[in-house]
Amino acid sequence: MFDETSKRLQATLGGFSMVTAPTQGAINKAMASLVKNKPELAKVDCSTKRGDSIKGAIAEPLVSLKVKGDTHTELEYTARFGSGTLHYNYETEKNCDMTGWVIAFDVGLDTVDIEEGSEEHEKVKAAINQPGDYSIKSLYLTFNLGDLTKLNMSHCDFKGANLDEDDIVTLGGILAKWYIDEGPMTDRQNRTIGYALHTSNPSSVNEDAVTFPPTSLKFQTYGYIAPGKTDSDEGIGAGDNNMLLYLQMTDKKSFPSDPFLAFSGNFAAAKMDGTLAIARSIFWDSYLLRTTDELLHTLNHATYVWIKHAGLNSTMKPTWEVGVGDSIHSKTPEFFRWEPAGTMSWTWGLPQKTSEQHSHTEDQAGYSEGKLTVDCTTSNTMSTKSGSNVIAIGGKSDIKVEAYCGDASPSLPWGTNYAIHVWLEWSTTITIKGVEAGGLTMELDLSDDKIKVSNDPIEFSGDQIAITRSEVESQQGALQDKLKEALKNSALQSVEKALQTNLQETARFVVPGQGTFSYKNPVFNDKGDLFIEVSYKE
Repeated sequence: MFDETSKRLQATLGGFSMVTAPTQGAINKAMASLVKNKPELAKVDCSTKRGDSIKGAIAEPLVSLKVKGDTHTELEYTARFGSGTLHYNYETEKNCDMTGWVIAFDVGLDTVDIEEGSEEHEKVKAAINQPGDYSIKSLYLTFNLGDLTKLNMSHCDFKGANLDEDDIVTLGGILAKWYIDEGPMTDRQNRTIGYALHTSNPSSVNEDAVTFPPTSLKFQTYGYIAPGKTDSDEGIGAGDNNMLLYLQMTDKKSFPSDPFLAFSGNFAAAKMDGTLAIARSIFWDSYLLRTTDELLHTLNHATYVWIKHAGLNSTMKPTWEVGVGDSIHSKTPEFFRWEPAGTMSWTWGLPQKTSEQHSHTEDQAGYSEGKLTVDCTTSNTMSTKSGSNVIAIGGKSDIKVEAYCGDASPSLPWGTNYAIHVWLEWSTTITIKGVEAGGLTMELDLSDDKIKVSNDPIEFSGDQIAITRSEVESQQGALQDKLKEALKNSALQSVEKALQTNLQETARFVVPGQGTFSYKNPVFNDKGDLFIEVSYKE
């Protein structure tokens, strides 16, 4: 049996770039906040031409997401009256106390881009708090006459009032007049349940991560299935974990062919306010692993060891130089691209880069002889796991030099052998954290204790004629110094800063009353998509 955590980490995005999934419970918190800030929304004062009327106050306007069936775009609206009187202007008048009444009826969903520069636009833009050139889409409830005059009787509670069929039709007609024709709900803003941005100019929204800003979006309802169950519950309370999905595409990509996202797992676990899910293709492939700007491939660039020169001079003295960090391949950054080794693991270096191992040997006929082998290998790994917010990165840069030079002349024979072996081992982490205002930050740990440079004792034997032991020791020391500085260069400091700041304003969205969400507890799901828990805040 799957528990809450594993059932959440099973959820997949089905080809969408991002999925924002606020729960029914969070939406209703936002609606309650809206009524608190606009108490006029809770008051009902409506009369028909015949004189039938309702005067009362709604304690709680609530929505219930319909997650069963094929439409995925319908909700049920529930008005819970705190007080009120329903008057039937019959020949024999009839009055009903509406205190505690629950009235439920179906509503639809629709969207519209709000007018740029309008008061609504400016308020929502301030709540999103995101610079750039973008449009704001409003997701709002639509009230229909047919639904209001045909109440969902199984979810209504008239507290024992004796209402016949005509009474109920009349009640629905009064409500229809109020919600559709003359009440505060005629203003779309008062029945908006969510706002989100989309842009045709992603770089204006996030120049450092242009594949993150949504370029298109649509909506659907989505059920929560509790561990041990096979179907979703619906209704106020029972369905509070069901979700309204903001299905977003980025980088101007087309929507998947399937019109709705099928159930694969619970994006939000029980009692969460919601989740923002970012596809691995966006978070990993288009961002962290990109090679167009300095990011994680820079770690490979910085730790790459290679042979600048290896040879024998005219006296057969071995000469060599090893580079740490690379300038030759910088013009072709694809050389440093991380290669996938599994669902959530990557490698660079061996075995993909076996051609970067070099050896050089030279002999010369006669008495003089020289031999030189220089071996440079770099092997880096990166991985994370489902349920974690930590990316582990590390590697080893290994340098071996073996050399001999000598002269077999009968008059003055001599020979020198030496061997150097030094290596860099490093291990660090990137920790992903949510931002209270909405967004992400990543911390790359480049502290000194994450870097270790080691060496074997120098092997030196023979005569110190062409080369001395102190020269070899000096060469080894210079190599060690280069390796110690490998992960302290300015490019990596830029990477560290970029990880901290590039995603601090990622895909914010707004709910009624300009309420927003804080982001926390980011983790990777089973497929490597990033899931961020969101918590409603007024």
